[in-house]
Amino acid sequence: MLFLAVLKPDGAIRKASGAGILKGLMDSGLCRLCSFKEVVVPAQLLAEHYKHVSHRGFYPWLIRYMSSYPSFVIFVEAERENIENIRRLLGATRAHEAEATSLRYRYCPYGGANGVHLSEDERAGRFETKLWRDTLGIRKGQFDIPIEEYIDAYFDKPNHTLELRRIFFEIAKGNSSLAEQDKRIRELLREESVGASEDRIEFLYWVLTDQLE
Repeated sequence: MLFLAVLKPDGAIRKASGAGILKGLMDSGLCRLCSFKEVVVPAQLLAEHYKHVSHRGFYPWLIRYMSSYPSFVIFVEAERENIENIRRLLGATRAHEAEATSLRYRYCPYGGANGVHLSEDERAGRFETKLWRDTLGIRKGQFDIPIEEYIDAYFDKPNHTLELRRIFFEIAKGNSSLAEQDKRIRELLREESVGASEDRIEFLYWVLTDQLE
């Protein structure tokens, strides 16, 4: 059956991060990636998709995060019994709590900016694929670029996930401050975000640092 995956704006801007997540999913043998369409996701669609968490404090951050810059919409074809294993491969939704063997541990530094969304289960898969298909007109088999080409283009680009996570942990623990680490964080994000404009770097900076505890 089909499930919804979305390579979120942080995964799309941090090039090696997104390519690494895609490669990990493809190499797992657990699923097939059946579309790859770049879209700026409308806030109204996100409001319907995330209505179950609209009462949570992070909801405004989540909608802004997901609607500000392009994502890649991916329909994932997988056996029902494999979805739990695929989600385990991705790792915990709070990236800095993800298991060391997971894709989010390797490619997503901190917090809810976790690179990729994947339907939670069969019920969510049916609801989400219908919602995104009906709203955006995306169908299985639509590719802006073959995913293999995307991976080949960006997999070997800089990936500073572990260094960024180390810095964010230091700030969260009170051993350093955001002001002290500001320049270094921006340098790392610029290196990762191959060819990205400064407004996209500022967006990444906000997405990651706004969540520091």
